[in-house]
Amino acid sequence: MRLGKETIAMIEVLTRIDMDETKRILITMLMLLLCIQSYAQKASSDYAKLVDSLESKIDTYAKIDSNYLLDKFLLSWVHIKNHEYEKGIRLALQARSLAAEHEYPVGDGLYLRTLSILHDEKGGLRPNHVLTRWHFDDLKRKEPLAQNIINSSGKTGDEIIHSLIATLNTFKDIEEVGVTAHISLVLANKYFQNQDLPQAYKYVESAQQLFSDLQDPIHRIQALKLKIKILKWQGEEKDIRPIELEMTQVAEAHVSGREKAILYHILSNYHWEVSGQVELTNFYALKSIPLLESLAEKYFLSTIYWTVGASFHFLEMNTKSVEYLEKCIRLREDENITDTDPYSYLYIFHAYRLIDVSDLVRAQKFIDIADSLNVTDRDILDARGQLLMAKGEYDQALEIFYELGELSNVKRGEPTFSLYLDSYIANCLNQLDRYEESNLYARAAYEQSLDGGYREPILKKACLLLYENYENLGLDQQAFNFLKIYAEIATKSDQELVANRASNLEIQNIVEQASVKRAELELVNTLQEQANQNQKWWLFSVSTGLLAALLIVFLLSRINRNKQKVNIELEKQKSEISRQKNQTEQALGKLQSTQARLIQSEKMASLGELTAGIAHEIQNPLNFVNNFSEVSAELVDEVGEELEKGDIIESKSILFDLKKNINKISHHGNRASSIVKGMLDHSRINRGEKIATDINALCDEYLRLAYHGLRARDKNFNASFETDLDPELPNIAVVPQEWGRVLLNLINNAFQAVSSKALAKQDGGYQAEVIVSTRKLEDGIEISVSDNGPGIPDEIKDKIFQPFFTTKPTGEGTGLGLSLAYDIVKAHGGKLAVNSGLGKGTTFEIQLPTANIQE
Repeated sequence: MRLGKETIAMIEVLTRIDMDETKRILITMLMLLLCIQSYAQKASSDYAKLVDSLESKIDTYAKIDSNYLLDKFLLSWVHIKNHEYEKGIRLALQARSLAAEHEYPVGDGLYLRTLSILHDEKGGLRPNHVLTRWHFDDLKRKEPLAQNIINSSGKTGDEIIHSLIATLNTFKDIEEVGVTAHISLVLANKYFQNQDLPQAYKYVESAQQLFSDLQDPIHRIQALKLKIKILKWQGEEKDIRPIELEMTQVAEAHVSGREKAILYHILSNYHWEVSGQVELTNFYALKSIPLLESLAEKYFLSTIYWTVGASFHFLEMNTKSVEYLEKCIRLREDENITDTDPYSYLYIFHAYRLIDVSDLVRAQKFIDIADSLNVTDRDILDARGQLLMAKGEYDQALEIFYELGELSNVKRGEPTFSLYLDSYIANCLNQLDRYEESNLYARAAYEQSLDGGYREPILKKACLLLYENYENLGLDQQAFNFLKIYAEIATKSDQELVANRASNLEIQNIVEQASVKRAELELVNTLQEQANQNQKWWLFSVSTGLLAALLIVFLLSRINRNKQKVNIELEKQKSEISRQKNQTEQALGKLQSTQARLIQSEKMASLGELTAGIAHEIQNPLNFVNNFSEVSAELVDEVGEELEKGDIIESKSILFDLKKNINKISHHGNRASSIVKGMLDHSRINRGEKIATDINALCDEYLRLAYHGLRARDKNFNASFETDLDPELPNIAVVPQEWGRVLLNLINNAFQAVSSKALAKQDGGYQAEVIVSTRKLEDGIEISVSDNGPGIPDEIKDKIFQPFFTTKPTGEGTGLGLSLAYDIVKAHGGKLAVNSGLGKGTTFEIQLPTANIQE
């Protein structure tokens, strides 16, 4: 909504008046409300004027002709756009009926346009829009476009849905099944947009059944497509496969060339947008091409050529991609096909693919054409940079990519483009032997592409770049880590590819079987017609029948051979898929086995440290129990002696001391029991089960256990330690066993750091100190473990959380402790960070979000 100049001026004056701040805000808000109300009334007034104007114009017609019908439909569309669906659809049905009565074929096309507006189709290749275009092409008329249709004047989503439901009930009562089906599908879409999935599923089920009864395959498949989207959002992936097969069978059962082309387009679009299976996108797009070529449907065909070109690129078949993109460009130029779609981007997309196939001269030509068509500066710079990379001119390419990174639209944040840009810069720096700089950008690309999907190729490239950079820098352990990550991604990709290909073969087999059945049916029908025609000439009929029988045998045998060939090929592919799957599973099994052994080694090291600490903790109260027990035994002897002497007063005094000793024994016995009980409680908790835990108690317990464990192994070790625990800290939902390992690892590292510094400073002026603190934050809690040790050098600070990285001598550490701690904190939704400087000590900080707090 745009406010008038007078309104804006008034608001500016109000903001400058010296008055109470609250009054100024209230008055300004009131002015804004009045402006909004005025705007809504104006929109409503414009709508009413347009309706009145159209109704008056319709009343002036002396007879019913195509102009009368067009205005009648235009009034219908105005009502539908204003969400007065019942009025609009009633007018459209009335106009269609009048057109049929007066034999004006334009009425069917205008009704199709009504459905397009009802479904909120804005052009392109939406089914109703294409059917409308084809209808008017057949009539040799230009499609009448509805101009100056006013949109809804401020109606909310709930009001729109209520209007749709009322309309649905009206047409359901009068048994207007076609309208009921379309309204149900529109309602399902509205509920899906509002994330009300149960209601969306209810209406899409109804629409699917109605379109099935109406034998309307196009909208039936649209309903099935929406149904799959809903199931995906609900996480019910297991129910999707049968619906995909149903969509395939619906499309193959239909024989009309035009409608079949649309059905194949919908299936191709579904696999591009929803299932993500590019092979099937390409399969259905290619099947639609001969149908469209036979129909001479150039507009639709040019778009399918682009779809095929794009899908071949994603299948890494860039030569075929270039072939179909050039077909698209030639067709659109020959037929002068222009529309509002961003087809200027077609030229830059084609330039990218020419770079992929090393046709750099023609790539330059298409970049220049795109530049003349006002393609964005970002895309032009991107293409020029990639062209320079392909030529090996990495210095010039790097300058362009740096300039590209400075553009405002990139700074505002476009994650997809940003990760590609980081990947290009990393590659240029790598080729220029600037490995450390390359690592900064390669790691940025790696971290941005971790969510997989269409970013997976960049993730793999980033891993290989990081591997190569670290190898050239002589850091073999880091290089190995990224090579291992690359292998895991490749293994996962292979497994998904095998599964997708098996699914694709199943769908393609259904399509081929449907084609064979149609051929058999057409053959039988043809022979039956021949037999009926020749009944009068019985002799000729017999001979024709024999020939026909021989022809059937010949054709059926040929069809059978083709089916056998298809089945043999299918079996070969299944066998190859099975072999690849077995190889992948074996490689994965070996990797998992190695990983499990390393993690077990780290667990045993942690267990040894924990056991030493527990033993020392229990030994302390047991020493008290033993000492007081010995003293108590002596007191029992003394009281016996005094009783023999008859000294009752002295006996009572000794008995009083004996009672105090027994209380001490009981106290320290309970103390040892509580230590054992606490550890048993930890051991009973199932792995992975989160329970509300007192983090302060856990920190205090593991600080003492870590200290005593180190003392048990090294009697010369000594350090002071203290806690700074926030008493307001809430309980946190964590897995205590895992969280104990995190704290034990961080505290052990702190004690070992101060111990190494103490050994280096033999003059005695250094006092080793470790502090564990907690505090409550606005959005969670923070735990920190600090030491005044030697600190961590900057050059290894970003490596300490990497698996297998350790600064300890060989045999004294696996390099997995901090890596596992990092993973455990991340699994709890938290963050683990380090703050350290050489000679300034180290602080590890853990932050857990509010979601883990148990009030």
